[in-house]
Amino acid sequence: MDYGEFDKHFGRRAAAQALREEIDAAWAVRDPTASSMMPGDDVIAAEYEQWLPESYFNCLKGQHPTCQGPGSCGERCAAAYWRQHSKDVAAMLENLATALGEDRDLWRITGLLHDLDYLKSPHHDPDASSEQAHPVAISRWMFQFGMPRAAVLAVLEHSPHLGMPASSKLSHALIACDEHATMTADGQMPHYPSDIPQAILGCLSDSAPRIDGFVRNDMLERATVALRALAA
Repeated sequence: MDYGEFDKHFGRRAAAQALREEIDAAWAVRDPTASSMMPGDDVIAAEYEQWLPESYFNCLKGQHPTCQGPGSCGERCAAAYWRQHSKDVAAMLENLATALGEDRDLWRITGLLHDLDYLKSPHHDPDASSEQAHPVAISRWMFQFGMPRAAVLAVLEHSPHLGMPASSKLSHALIACDEHATMTADGQMPHYPSDIPQAILGCLSDSAPRIDGFVRNDMLERATVALRALAA
């Protein structure tokens, strides 16, 4: 997909950049001694019920260029897929945080939240405003809650259609885990270059195959670039 051409029609990048500037402005005047806020499991569970209730289903046919509707990649239209996907990504992020000496809870929570707004407001949906389309909506919620800047930006930066470069280890890690989880859920077995250390690769775990027909040509490339950045 030509994301630049796509954005001319929907303005997703402009909305994301506006939020990025708002975040940067807030942190520029932030009290350096102030602590960031972290949502507890009870808060996250409540947000799941609001954004992604278990019974929720939104057919993406006609919105996503590779979706052929239920019976093909229809599992991506159901809340069950996105809930499990987020758990898979969160688990891998926690593993990577442990290996890299980072904040395990922060990385896990970022994984749990990163796609929470996708099914209700997919960025491919022409009827979704750019302020509500994934991942701007969930990123704004994280920002308003008071979560660390790196977590909010990682969620903005993990979506390829926004064209935002990764600005932290957490951003690189989220991209790698998100792409790996999606590929393996589609039954793909990604083979990464030998220059990526096993200590990094060993943190990744395959998702159970449960979708069919979802292909984005840059998934392996994006995961590889992100993993190399983590290993550097």
